[in-house]
Amino acid sequence: MIDLSFFGGFTEDIALALWGAFVDWWWLFLPVLFFPVARDYWIDYHQAKFKDSISWVNLALQVPRDVLTTPKAMDQIFVGLSTMASTPDSWSEELLDLKIPYQKGEVPLWISFEIIGNENGISFFVRTPQKFQRLIETQFRSQYSQVEILEVEDYIAPQLSLPGQNRDFWGIELALSESPVFPIKTYEYFEERVEERRLDSMSPLMEIMSHLENGEEIWFQIVLRGLTKPLADSWKEKSKEKLDELMGKEKPAKEIGALNQIIGGLASESKGMFGQFFKDIGEASGVGATEAAGEEKKEEKKERTQAPGDKEKIEMASKKIAKPVFESLIRVIYQAPQLIFNKDIQSTAINSYLKTFAIPSLNGFKAKKASYPIFQKWFFGGNISNRDASAFFESFKSRSPDPAPQFDDDDDDVMKKMILSSEELATLYHFPITQIEAPRLYRVQTKKYEPPPNLPVI
Repeated sequence: MIDLSFFGGFTEDIALALWGAFVDWWWLFLPVLFFPVARDYWIDYHQAKFKDSISWVNLALQVPRDVLTTPKAMDQIFVGLSTMASTPDSWSEELLDLKIPYQKGEVPLWISFEIIGNENGISFFVRTPQKFQRLIETQFRSQYSQVEILEVEDYIAPQLSLPGQNRDFWGIELALSESPVFPIKTYEYFEERVEERRLDSMSPLMEIMSHLENGEEIWFQIVLRGLTKPLADSWKEKSKEKLDELMGKEKPAKEIGALNQIIGGLASESKGMFGQFFKDIGEASGVGATEAAGEEKKEEKKERTQAPGDKEKIEMASKKIAKPVFESLIRVIYQAPQLIFNKDIQSTAINSYLKTFAIPSLNGFKAKKASYPIFQKWFFGGNISNRDASAFFESFKSRSPDPAPQFDDDDDDVMKKMILSSEELATLYHFPITQIEAPRLYRVQTKKYEPPPNLPVI
């Protein structure tokens, strides 16, 4: 019988030695333990400074009197805005450039496209960093020659926080119901070849906003920013994987490093050796043939057969992937005096409008739902809904490109974000065609023309 007492004493000596080293040198481990926390605080602090330094401009868009073009014009505007995508340097890149990492705190910039309905009418706005003002004005005027663009004050600025005691508030933040690879119903679904039968995807929203009572307001907001290079690369890779899955293609084998190859080879050899050993035992007992046949059946690879709707999914997803895409967020707010506040009617109308973009076999919108750990619900109790409402309103007011805190799962997976193409964005935000008669939609009544180039100067 083997005496194991030696190994026990030896292990105890090692443990005591390690503990003694830790007691003497524990302070050397502090930088390693606290570096990730300190780094995150450092990044958050400088990014907050950068965001506060952004100079914002609020542009009011006066809808032209005659809008005969389809939302394709707005599609082209969003295509032009895809140039705003940027990728700040990473921590390692700035270190290599002999810079203090993330001291600039630079983040990709974003733009908010908004539609506001109240007793004064329906208005279109764009809130943009001043850096992109000229780009936006040029894009709009190139597609809508008669549009008027005015620099105005922010309509939300006077409202410092949630509506007061005499007003009630309801809001939602949207998510896609399926993978972002699949598109929602776009403006092409709403078009008819016959001019008189042309439909507009925004007509239900214009109708809702045209029948608001005095004091009622609906704010519709689309915040978008271009994909950073890591997100863009991930989008291309994962969307291709999704298409390959629909087409029944097998995933290509990933390249394995030299060390992993050695470890994998040893594991495979060991598995084969033990497998052969048990196989020989099984054959000797007379049950090996049946089990071997079962194993061979399991190892058979069957090609995935395409479902009837897969062809349409592949076509529509391929079309979306070929277009410029943006990381997007959509928020809606309805508020009104308590005496006339009617959440049921207005929320139903807004949700009904959003459902017009759903394609059962592809994609659609759904409202995000907050989820909390049990201890957080217990700690905040009944105040959690008030905290959520305040956080949501602050996100809307700041036009944050990140989800409101109660919806933010801090996930960098591009397939869990709302990725919308230029065509999808144009479906949700464009100037309604002339045939849409929304009573409160103000249109510019006069046309402006540039003076002739040969006009004499006196």
